[in-house]
Amino acid sequence: MKSIYSIGEVEQLVKQGHSLVLAGEEEYLRLLSPGNWIGAVANRYLGTGADEIEPGMLFAFDLSEHLLTSRVCVYQSFNLDGLQRDCYGHGFSVVLMPAFSEVHRFYGIYSATLGYRYLNPVIGWVAGANLGTAEMLEPLVIDGLTGRIYPDRAVVLHCLLKPDVDAKMQVINIFEPGDGDSLVFPEASFIARSCYVNGKLANLVDYWHEVAPNPQLPLVASIGGALVNVMPLQPVGQNSITMCSALIPGVEYRFAKPPEQMAAQLHRKVNALAESTILLTCCELLRPYLNSTTLQRPDLQAIYAPGEIAYSLQNFTMVGLSLHQR
Repeated sequence: MKSIYSIGEVEQLVKQGHSLVLAGEEEYLRLLSPGNWIGAVANRYLGTGADEIEPGMLFAFDLSEHLLTSRVCVYQSFNLDGLQRDCYGHGFSVVLMPAFSEVHRFYGIYSATLGYRYLNPVIGWVAGANLGTAEMLEPLVIDGLTGRIYPDRAVVLHCLLKPDVDAKMQVINIFEPGDGDSLVFPEASFIARSCYVNGKLANLVDYWHEVAPNPQLPLVASIGGALVNVMPLQPVGQNSITMCSALIPGVEYRFAKPPEQMAAQLHRKVNALAESTILLTCCELLRPYLNSTTLQRPDLQAIYAPGEIAYSLQNFTMVGLSLHQR
């Protein structure tokens, strides 16, 4: 399945009215004409060969052949309830939002409390790349209908499926909570300074240095019946710890169990994805464990991102959407 296109190829698809979800560098996304597309800043993808999106190229999911129609909507932190109202009765929604923005934080709370799991599939990713490094790209999303670029809003492509086709979402999460301390955070934030450790308030940084957790493992919580990971950014700060996803207050987190044969587990699960997978996003933290030369699915293409969306916010996972004929 082709996923890397030149600017000219994408422009042609836009002018033909295709429904597109795009990723690449801001300067190239800006060049496109208005159309039925949304986009997010990114620089790497999972595919065959090199994994960097080369200059002058864009990563694209072309969803057109599977849809009756689609529409682009934009949401801020105060009107996220519109996402439920605007979705089609038979379809799915693709959500892109900037990392560490207010809408990113509020979506974490909103999706964890209002039961998205009872709607059609809601899938997407968090815009940005190389978080916490000097090479970090500014997290931005683009409303292709108007060409407007946002650092603080979510752009959504609501998709109406053909009547004889159903969409199914699959989350690949190889982590589960361990048997260690219970951590409960007092507020919804990306930056944590304190938490309740087994019910007692503690300075988070002091506790972190005391227990010295494995920096390659996330915190895991059960939210709405699904296991959700939150990965701390390294290195740990002097007074606080920054998380890749917003912490949900009152929810019990635990350090993840070390998974056995992590790369082998991932490869097995990725190779088992449905052949009809049309959209796939992968946390950039998994990149060291995914070697495209040993994957047996050259048909799969995924965008690397600092966070994923599968109804609620995810981290350190892969999220795919597949279509099935009735």
